[in-house]
Amino acid sequence: MDFKFSTSGTSSSDAPPVTREEVAEMIRAAIPSALRRVDEPAGNRPPSSPSPGWVLTYPDMRGQFGDPTAVWAEPAGAGAGTDYSDFSFGFSLASPVVTVMAGKVRQGTRDPVAYAGGTINPAADKTWTYIAFPFGGATATLMQSLTEPKHTATTLNWPLARWDMTEGVITLNRICWLGDIIIPGNFA
Repeated sequence: MDFKFSTSGTSSSDAPPVTREEVAEMIRAAIPSALRRVDEPAGNRPPSSPSPGWVLTYPDMRGQFGDPTAVWAEPAGAGAGTDYSDFSFGFSLASPVVTVMAGKVRQGTRDPVAYAGGTINPAADKTWTYIAFPFGGATATLMQSLTEPKHTATTLNWPLARWDMTEGVITLNRICWLGDIIIPGNFA
C-alpha cells in the first residue's frame, strides 16, 4: 500500500506516493530511541509479540505498545540495560532465588508502611510474586501463588511479577509493578 503525504500545502492527492518502508524510515529518523528492530526467532518471543520488523517501544521498558505487560525475557531473567533492583518493589534474579527490593505501601492519609525486602523461590512454572497487605494494616508480606493474585474485601494482593520455570531455571515472564504501592485515601 502506498501513502501520500504533502508538506507544501497542496492536497495529499498531489503529493508523490510514499511507500510503507519510506514512512518507517522517516519515523526511525525522527524518533530512533523509540524504535527497536525485532529479529529474534519466534521461540524467543512471547506469543503476543509482533513478527520480525520494527516495533515502537516504551522508553527504557521492554514491552511494546498494545500490550504493556509483555516483557522480553533475557537469558539471565532480567531486561538488558535496566536494573530493576533500583526500583521500590523491584527485583533481582539469581535463579532459583528472586530478591524483591524494599518499598512502601502508601495508604491514603495514614503513615506509609515499609516493606524491608526479601527473597522467594518460585515453586513452579507461571508463579506470581505479590505483596499482601491488609487494608489499614501495618505489615506488607511477600507472597507467591500459581494463580493471579486478586484483592479481597480485607486484603490488597498487589502483583509484582510472574516467573517461568524451565528445567529448574527461573526466568522473568512479565513485570506487573515497579515502585511504591499507593492505595487512595478512600480505600486505605
